Amino acid sequence: MFCKYLKKSLSRSVPLLAIVFFCQGCGYRSTAYHNALSSYKTITVPYVEGDAEGQITSQVIQSLSQSGAWKYQTFDAELILKVKILGTKAEDVGYNRFFGSDNQVERWMVPNERLLSILSEVTVIDMKTQKVVLGPKKLSTSVKFDFDPEFNEDNLVGFSLAQYNFVENAQRSAHKPLNEDIAKTIVDYLINCW
Repeated sequence: MFCKYLKKSLSRSVPLLAIVFFCQGCGYRSTAYHNALSSYKTITVPYVEGDAEGQITSQVIQSLSQSGAWKYQTFDAELILKVKILGTKAEDVGYNRFFGSDNQVERWMVPNERLLSILSEVTVIDMKTQKVVLGPKKLSTSVKFDFDPEFNEDNLVGFSLAQYNFVENAQRSAHKPLNEDIAKTIVDYLINCW
């Protein structure tokens, strides 16, 4: 009788164990996973240093709130998330041949695609002890965008879903997805502590 019970319980638990081992092997972690910050319930985010317009600060708070890992509070939180923007960089990564006024291909190339990158430093501090719990850690992300390298009277923006624009306008537009990406990267780091 005991053998029947053992056989029956093993047949039920083997598939469950296989799923658990498979998920752990893939890097999946449940919300019960404990890290350096798992014992804390609340977090606050002071103004991000180097965030001139407050957009990154807003995105970090929004990403934290959406994660559900901690409750965001403006004051009296257990943790302080300090973020410092160390710099942004824009570099041309795509080029196209320049067409002269008579539609002849000239010998030189003009840029038409740019990579916009941001580097940040993240530190998490215990509010009560004022000790660093996590970090400082440098995190970066980047986005690519296209632009019209010279003035053109054709409305290229309408045909490209706003991805093809003059460089200043295009770069300004690219900051929104860049800010969203760095905020998600920061929150992912807090949750997974890599």
